[in-house]
Amino acid sequence: MKLINSLTKIVAVAGSFMMLVSCTDDFDSINTNPSLVTPEVMDGDMLLTKVLKNSVFSTYQYNRLTEMAGYAENQGTSVVTERNNSDPLMSHTREYIKPLNHAIDLWEDDPLNANKIAIARIWKAWVFHIITDSYGDVPYFQAGLPVDEAVDQPEYDPQEEIYNDMLNELQEAEAMLTDSEEQLDLGAADIIYNGDINKWRRFANSLRFRLAIRVRYADPQLASDHISDIMSNNKPLIEMEEDMAYIQTEGETADNTSNRNPLYNRSINANIPVYANMTISEVLQMRDDPRLPIYLNPAPEPRDGDMWRGRPTNVSVENQNQLAGTEGQWADRYTREATARLGDLFQEAEYRIKVLHAPEVYFLRAEAALFGLTNENAQELHREGIRQAMALYDVDQAEVDDYMQTGAANLSGSQEDQLREIIVQKYIANYWLSQESWSEHRRTGYPVTWIGTRGDVYDDEDRELQRRYQYPFDEDLKNSENVNEAVSRLSNGDTYRSKFWWDAKEGVPIPHPNKDIFPPERDFD
Repeated sequence: MKLINSLTKIVAVAGSFMMLVSCTDDFDSINTNPSLVTPEVMDGDMLLTKVLKNSVFSTYQYNRLTEMAGYAENQGTSVVTERNNSDPLMSHTREYIKPLNHAIDLWEDDPLNANKIAIARIWKAWVFHIITDSYGDVPYFQAGLPVDEAVDQPEYDPQEEIYNDMLNELQEAEAMLTDSEEQLDLGAADIIYNGDINKWRRFANSLRFRLAIRVRYADPQLASDHISDIMSNNKPLIEMEEDMAYIQTEGETADNTSNRNPLYNRSINANIPVYANMTISEVLQMRDDPRLPIYLNPAPEPRDGDMWRGRPTNVSVENQNQLAGTEGQWADRYTREATARLGDLFQEAEYRIKVLHAPEVYFLRAEAALFGLTNENAQELHREGIRQAMALYDVDQAEVDDYMQTGAANLSGSQEDQLREIIVQKYIANYWLSQESWSEHRRTGYPVTWIGTRGDVYDDEDRELQRRYQYPFDEDLKNSENVNEAVSRLSNGDTYRSKFWWDAKEGVPIPHPNKDIFPPERDFD
């Protein structure tokens, strides 16, 4: 669906906050800040619209997160292990959680707003799972409260408690959704599903399935309980493309350019392309995947005939210079002209920014079946996930048929071998859902990623992708007692290496086969 033009009305509502008080014989009016945001001038529907738009758009960027996901690489960025300049903990709480809480407050006195409240609760769970998956323990129960309830120094809740509550919230909010025609409808203010309650049910259940699988290694019983509830009660899930949660950006002629695809806006202003990461290039080439020329544009001037070469992550200065003066020097192998880059489709002005789609849900179900959490057939679900993923990009049917005959589409080997292929296929299907792919890499170890030793914290034996963000400097200053308590629960303190609660699988990270080789590319012939 199109991003509604009425989104710009939010600005008009914000402008109304500046109205001057016309009556001066009332003490309260005289002593009230005329720019103060009060319930009388707020619109819960517009608050939800703004949160949906900004929170989804924020996931579709070219930044460090896309590097950690293995989708893109920019050697000009800071070392991936340095404290992150972006701050989803504070910004997401301030810009998304607090407005959602305020919208719920505006709606809660009217029983006809039950669906609106349920949708806001569902979306809060989506936002919070991004926050906690980035840091671990974070303020949750005391976060983003209304002004009269606000806590200046909120406690950092254990991630286990957060996940238990998010799963329960999704369960309760989905049950709260009703088909009653008396309910007030969000309509166009809902820029994801246009007020379609059945689709919100599917999204809530599918998100709950995602979160249940996320905790499978940390708490198998919790995962099993929620998945069993979904399946035994025949809860509807996202099963087709039409059920997908996404926002359609506006085109080149959009009145508000911020409603266009963020990567389109970048493409018309940036001096450098979005370079492909070695990981996505490698997994596609290894499987002779027909999505390769869709996901990536070939290198304009490929070196050694490798038109799909992606750049490895976190390459050390030593590695960059070790072959200097030889035929294989870094400057020749990974220049702008010798490196593949992001495909055109993903940089078009009009683009569907995906949140959760059918292929991912089929792969979640495949994993659940593989480990006996359901009675479904893992192989059939895996294959359907691939078919649905190919359909998202209109892959030629003959190419799909050929692919379905390969090992990529047919699970075999040990249980771990089969899990690896399920996760890799989900990684391919979730192209540019960077937060989710980073989380799944940390949870499972897949896809296996080559990473260099750039930065003082690395050594040759111990290198891995960043496992979490460090807490913001501002929190160290303003909320140090609670931050320190949260840090004490981390495996390695407030560092990028610390594993938090759900990051519990033994044997991860899994070293890349070419871990000690540079340049690290494999032969795909």
